[in-house]
Amino acid sequence: MHGVRNLALFNLIIVSLNFIWILIIDANSFFGVSLFRAFNLFPTHLTPADFTFKAWLIIAMTMIIVTALMYRETGNEHLNMRTVRKVMRIDYMLILNQVFCGMSMVLKLNQYMILSVLFTIACIISLL
Repeated sequence: MHGVRNLALFNLIIVSLNFIWILIIDANSFFGVSLFRAFNLFPTHLTPADFTFKAWLIIAMTMIIVTALMYRETGNEHLNMRTVRKVMRIDYMLILNQVFCGMSMVLKLNQYMILSVLFTIACIISLL
């Protein structure tokens, strides 16, 4: 079960790093353009309103809390088998999801739209 704990820790680290990445990008720190501005450069019918981007902060914080709880539970002497099964079911797909999500944001901010869409599709597929 040591591998499950390591996987839970790795998931926690990646989700936390992606949350920090979202904060940095949204603050215009790297690319000089916020996510909302990047989406408005190429508007579609699916372009969300500005306030919806703030919802991702709540979603990201929830993901950090859940992965932290999974990590904590995999360290107990008496393992909760439901938690172990959840961590094993998530496996590396959550990590891939976070990488694809981060890459799609970077590509969109740098106006590589086709690659951004491909990474977005990969992000969605990793959730299935």
